Amino acid sequence: MYDILTIGGATRDVFLVSSRYEQQSGNLLLPWGEKVIAEEIFMEIGGGACNSAVGFSRLGFKTAFWGIVGADQNGEEVARRLRSEKVSLEFLTINRESKTSYSVVLADKNGGHSICMYRGENDDLLGTPFNLNSLTRAKLLYLTDIASSTEGLSYKISNIARKQKAKLVFVPGQNQLDLGFDRLIPVISKADILILNIYEACRLAKIDYSRDQKTIRALLAVFCAAGAKISVITEDEDGVVAFDGRKYTYNPASLVKKIVDTTGAGDAFSVGLTAGILKGKTLKESLDFGCQNSASVISFWGAQKGLLSKI
Repeated sequence: MYDILTIGGATRDVFLVSSRYEQQSGNLLLPWGEKVIAEEIFMEIGGGACNSAVGFSRLGFKTAFWGIVGADQNGEEVARRLRSEKVSLEFLTINRESKTSYSVVLADKNGGHSICMYRGENDDLLGTPFNLNSLTRAKLLYLTDIASSTEGLSYKISNIARKQKAKLVFVPGQNQLDLGFDRLIPVISKADILILNIYEACRLAKIDYSRDQKTIRALLAVFCAAGAKISVITEDEDGVVAFDGRKYTYNPASLVKKIVDTTGAGDAFSVGLTAGILKGKTLKESLDFGCQNSASVISFWGAQKGLLSKI
């Protein structure tokens, strides 16, 4: 029996760091047909479910990862990382006809970045030989970004969680958000914890982007009214707000001496929050640990190096 099964993607990430990237109105400007010189390069492993599996395992949870990689060197690196972090590979599928997801992260030296991603096998979970009955072997199902084409899979996962009385943590990604709030209600209604950042929350609710606290509280209330036991919205450096259907709880972001790379901030927070709740901490304490975990991760390159090993 596993404590946690994370479901979603794994990627091979390459970071090209340069002080020469130009921005204009929030957009990255690159000269077409010319070279842009990177001053540093880092190779890492990423992907929401993969990052989360490593995070939970470091905190002492018996963890498995359900995802798919290609039969290539990048897939081997993903498997090697998970194995070294004591994450079970029982449900990792290798597809010999495709390639592992790959990301090129164009990063400056202040923590900002843009990502060009080849999704590869991340979008083909339905193509794995995984038996959905295996979901009953985990006490908590941690559902991250899976393709919109597998909408029915999200429903099946949430239904099994409810039927087996397993906990469900839902951290939707771009593909799921594209489905819209109404189509995600069958999953949200079964979530013990729903975690979104402020951009995602506004997008899901189809409202204009706003950091107004009344708007954030209204969104949290809507998500809980849809069935989520705890709904959470993160606000980057402005901290995080959660609602359990009765009380709103705020926690400030943890202080960071120097932000190096923010790519894994959300995954680290979600792991810390979930781990705190599973270990019997209060919601406030769990939010705080999530913020600490996130602060640690963004102090390093890559989404996994800074993940904490104790609460």
